[in-house]
Amino acid sequence: MGTTARTVQRRLARLVATGDIDFRCDLARPLAGWRAAAVLWLEMPDDLLEATGRALLAWPETRTCAAVAGPSNMLLTVGLHGASDLHPLATRLRREFPHIRILDRQMVLRQSKLYGRVLDASGRWVRATPIDPWALGRPGSMRQGR
Repeated sequence: MGTTARTVQRRLARLVATGDIDFRCDLARPLAGWRAAAVLWLEMPDDLLEATGRALLAWPETRTCAAVAGPSNMLLTVGLHGASDLHPLATRLRREFPHIRILDRQMVLRQSKLYGRVLDASGRWVRATPIDPWALGRPGSMRQGR
């Protein structure tokens, strides 16, 4: 309050220019043709992890790409037009990145929540259930249904 529209516009422009803030548009993925998803657990040499992750971020199918600790060292979540697209994607992954081993793959049968939004069967937003970052230290904060 008490800030002019021009000042707010200037501040937002600076945040966008520095990459401190970004905007996104979520859509009902099944209605946009992305009817399936899969999670792949990958293993590769640690010195190739960062470069491989950056390359996978350019794939339109990539939804999440994260370095993880454990038997696999990368988690890759991909959007698919259909379940039959998983095998060709795995083949492409092995062809373009011969240093990768796919340790496990799992089809996502239904996504009920995405980025704090509860979704209906068509992938449409029903309601928000935002994360309360301050709740972690409170007793009873890990209740079911959060």
